[in-house]
Amino acid sequence: MELKFSAVSGPRSSLDQKKKKKRRRRRRRKKKKKMFEKRKKTIKDKENKVSNLVYIMPAVSILFTFMYMHFKKTN
Repeated sequence: MELKFSAVSGPRSSLDQKKKKKRRRRRRRKKKKKMFEKRKKTIKDKENKVSNLVYIMPAVSILFTFMYMHFKKTN
């Protein structure tokens, strides 16, 4: 039975380090990708909000003008 220590110098430990490095890199890449997707989504949401406002505002202004005219007539 052989005892395995992580601090043992030799080919095994260097392989472990390589694996660790790869894993870390993969994790980092995944995180970056996630953040990028999140940022893209928020930008898209903001654009949607702006476009919705562009559609809604003229309608609201027309509605208010009609209401104003109507109240002006009644009073």
